Parts: sequence; C-alpha cells; structure tokens
Amino acid sequence: MPSLEEDIDAYYEAKKDYTEVLMKALEIRKSREEASEHSHTTKEREESKQPAQEEPPAPQSSMGDEIRSIIKEMDAASLGKGKEKEGPVGKK
Repeated sequence: MPSLEEDIDAYYEAKKDYTEVLMKALEIRKSREEASEHSHTTKEREESKQPAQEEPPAPQSSMGDEIRSIIKEMDAASLGKGKEKEGPVGKK
C-alpha cells in the first residue's frame, strides 16, 4: 500500500500535468481568436478599401477566468458523452 508521502507526490504530479494541459488549451484558444480577428479585420479592410484605423484594445480577462471557462467547457463535454447511452431505469 502506498505511503501518504507517495500519495501526496502523485497528487501534485497529476495537478502539475492538469495545469499544463489547461495552459496549452488557453494558448490554442488565444491563437485561434487572434487568427480569427486578423482574418476578420483583413476582410473588412479589403471590402472598405480604406486605410485601417486602430481599434481600441479589447478588455483583457484574467488568466483565472480563461482557465475556469476552459474547465467548464471540458466538464460540459464530458457530461454530454455518457447521456446518450443511458436509458430509463426499470423500463423495458
């Protein structure tokens, strides 16, 4: 049976791995948003044929808010997977 120290070490290792996954997901989301904004502003410039004006910077949300939203999305996705297979209990 593992000792308490081994359990604690395993917990912190799993927490570290989970944090790394969340940070990578945050990086991917931001890069997609930036690419989307860039293609959207480029398309607008081409349509208007006018010089681009600087847009005010978008309000920055804290990293904690971003991570919480990613966790909510992951939880929602994992909850939706099992519901299709479940049926009414006790009915035939």
